Amino acid sequence: MTIESEIYSAVISNSLLFLNRGMKELVSHKDFNDSPLNIEITTIAVLLLQTSFELALNSYSINKHGLRSILNKKQVSLSDDEIREIYVSNELPTKNISTLLSDLKTSNNLFNAEDDIHHLEYFKNIRNKFAHLNCNLHEDERYDIKYELIYFVSRMLVPLIADSDHQWTTSIVLNEYLDKDVYKNLISYQPYIEEMRRLASLDSENVYHCFYCNKETFATETEFCYTCNYDYSTYEFIDCDRCDAKGSVIYDHLNVEINDNEARGLCLNCNEDDIYYVCPECNYSYGIEASCGVNICHHGYCKHA
Repeated sequence: MTIESEIYSAVISNSLLFLNRGMKELVSHKDFNDSPLNIEITTIAVLLLQTSFELALNSYSINKHGLRSILNKKQVSLSDDEIREIYVSNELPTKNISTLLSDLKTSNNLFNAEDDIHHLEYFKNIRNKFAHLNCNLHEDERYDIKYELIYFVSRMLVPLIADSDHQWTTSIVLNEYLDKDVYKNLISYQPYIEEMRRLASLDSENVYHCFYCNKETFATETEFCYTCNYDYSTYEFIDCDRCDAKGSVIYDHLNVEINDNEARGLCLNCNEDDIYYVCPECNYSYGIEASCGVNICHHGYCKHA
């Protein structure tokens, strides 16, 4: 194994270790009453997740630009054997995070949005205060932090560890790298669900409740649930006649023809069900129970024929 591969493997493994422990700490907060984090959870979660981010930043830079992209100028010209010798002795100096982040902002257009910059500085400052002395966080700040940490992980940490060669979402990545019990608790954690709803709404005009996890994070345009990762690409949807939502009714389209062009459907927006008729001639569909049945397609008749 090359020294670059060895160091990359160690750094990304450590980043994922801190990520898993940090998320475990965060979701240990039982958010039944939408209450602030306590100071213990806040302290540990911020320290672990900020450390995970900084390690992920190093692994990302190594992956994209090579090992020497994270080294100080004096070490860049060293041979691989010389780097290995210093690394093994635990004395390999690297760029500070601010310098590395500045380099990646320029070369990879990372974290240039105003919200990104705010979160980077915010959690770095909190981590530094906790590490060197203390950070007095009032109750309202600890309330906000439970949401901001989720944003920080989703928006800033996950993109650094995701496999850019494959399609991914935050939940796909976290499902892969978190322990099963941590991930199970995470997808029931209200701040996370709200963040997944936000991400779904960025990718789709219509966002409905997922049939499988019942979270309002199913994006119709991407055909995907942003919480449980369920793929809806093989399903067909029709409009709801009860709430007028577009493409919100899931139904058994595979067997509709053998059932006299009728199928039971459930609206993922209003949660009302109906028996839907799908015209075999024009593909027009409607809910039989919700419709008055005047001048519309029915068995043996197509209004557009």
